[in-house]
Amino acid sequence: MLPNMPLLAAQIEAAIASLTRVMEEAMRASAVERAGSRDELPTGRSMTALNSKTDAFGCNRKNSGASARQRYYESTAGTNRLSSRESEVLHWLAYGKTGPEIAIILGISTCTVRIHIQSVKRKLGAVNIPHAVYVAFARGILKL
Repeated sequence: MLPNMPLLAAQIEAAIASLTRVMEEAMRASAVERAGSRDELPTGRSMTALNSKTDAFGCNRKNSGASARQRYYESTAGTNRLSSRESEVLHWLAYGKTGPEIAIILGISTCTVRIHIQSVKRKLGAVNIPHAVYVAFARGILKL
C-alpha cells in the first residue's frame, strides 16, 4: 500500500460526496423547473419525497407499477455490461477528456465516441457524463 493511499481514498470519498450534492441539486432544479416556480414546490420535503411521484426522468407516474425505465432495464438486464471500448471511453471521460480528445486518443470518429457515451449512460442509468463517472466509481467499474 502506498503511503498516500489514505489521503487518496479521502479525496475520492470527498469527490463522490460532492458529485452526490451536485446531482441532488440538479434534481431539485429539475423539480423547480417542472413546478414552474419555487413557490409551488412542497417545502420541507427531501428529494426522495419529491421524486416519489415521478420516475428517474421526472415524468409523472401514471400507475403504481414499475416505470417504463425500470421495465426497460429489467428487459435488458443481461446486456448492461460495458464493452471494452465503452470502458475505454468511460476511463478517459473520468480523466476529464472531451469527446474530440477521446476520438483522437482512440483513433475513432467523434460520432463513434458520442455513441459510446450514450451507450455508457444508458447502461449505467446515468443522466449525464459526471453522473456516469460517479456511478462507475460507486459500482467499482472504474478504479484509480
